[in-house]
Amino acid sequence: MAAVATVKPIRSYIMTPLDEKRYQVLYDDLLVALKTQGMTDATIDSYTRAVRRVTQRTDKAPDRLTTKDLKNYFAGLVQTHAWSTVRTDRCGLMFFYRHVLEKEWNWVKIVKPPQIKTLPDILTVDEVHSIISAVRKLRYKTCIFTIYSMGLRSSEGVNLKIEDIDLSTHRNPVLLFPSVEARGPPGPPPAGV
Repeated sequence: MAAVATVKPIRSYIMTPLDEKRYQVLYDDLLVALKTQGMTDATIDSYTRAVRRVTQRTDKAPDRLTTKDLKNYFAGLVQTHAWSTVRTDRCGLMFFYRHVLEKEWNWVKIVKPPQIKTLPDILTVDEVHSIISAVRKLRYKTCIFTIYSMGLRSSEGVNLKIEDIDLSTHRNPVLLFPSVEARGPPGPPPAGV
């Protein structure tokens, strides 16, 4: 289990013993709601940790949190934790608001994890040529060239049989590998290979 960084609470409000009792009642209601909604033990652990963490950080019972408190909480959380933790805390607090407080979560836009757009790694023709030419054994060269030129995934290349290849066109029937049809071929094979 990863160590959780300690975060100093925002002390604009100090929980009174009455607030602490109310917090405990709300926390117990959260546990009941999580169990009755059929959440897994891991989800129960994550969501309850989110409520404990926001209560500790703000030193307020979670039903008394303002939009500003939540913005400050998530701003601090983003600095000290991974985005997966930020998302989990947001989901845990949304669950708490909907199922325990029976309120709508109106602050979803407080935290918007960065959208990381990545393209799959596509080898250039020169890179493919250098990989194939670096292989010494003809059988491995042929295997790599076939997988690349047919646009196969690794698992499809491993499971490829001679009967799968149409020897008149030197191509494999697309029906055997529907993913190739969806992706399209990778492009022309490198010259001189």
